[in-house]
Amino acid sequence: MKRAVFSILLLAATPAQAFEITGGSVELGYSGFTDNLLKKVDKTTLAGQIEVGFSPAFSMQADLGFMNFGFSDEEAHNIGLHSIYHASDITSLGMYFGQDRLDGGNLSITGVEVGHQTGALGLEGYLTYAKDSAEDGFVFGARADWDLSDIAGIGLRYDNADIGGTDFSRLSLTGQYTLASGLALTGELGSADIGAAGSEPFFGIGAKMTFGAERGATFNDRSVLNLLPGL
Repeated sequence: MKRAVFSILLLAATPAQAFEITGGSVELGYSGFTDNLLKKVDKTTLAGQIEVGFSPAFSMQADLGFMNFGFSDEEAHNIGLHSIYHASDITSLGMYFGQDRLDGGNLSITGVEVGHQTGALGLEGYLTYAKDSAEDGFVFGARADWDLSDIAGIGLRYDNADIGGTDFSRLSLTGQYTLASGLALTGELGSADIGAAGSEPFFGIGAKMTFGAERGATFNDRSVLNLLPGL
């Protein structure tokens, strides 16, 4: 991971003509469970992304996020780096690696992803291999986003993680509304199935500012911790 960060710094030191910032975003979010017994099981997130294009066909994207979990009172962070090949104007393929860190423990992630944008419909899917010092497993997911207008959109997403015998999945509806200032207000309603604990409804709200390309960076972050509404 240190080598990856060092590589980014080296790239930043090259002449400006060699690359350009094509998109990115900064987002503040809050999520939690709707059940009164779980009302303290929540999460506050501050995250950012930036994508640098080296040619029309190749770019790299960096993710950085910070999380605070309410019930456990733990702080976590994630960092990720994507290598992206734009196969066409509407289809992008990516490989990524990164790390989640919580309470002194590290979870390394490696995976592949694909994104496709056609008209008002955007599709995205990924497969991750995740490993810490004792356990490993796979995470996969897909999402579809539909632009209702230039300022509003809805979406559907599903994620599943099976790491070290712990099975977690989530299914949710998402929404976004962009103000005249360019700030987008986001919302999410869904259900999380946490192994033996069963299924629990959750919500998420946030505010997101994008720059560069209309949608910001090409891909969403791949943090496993970011899939949890709370902890």
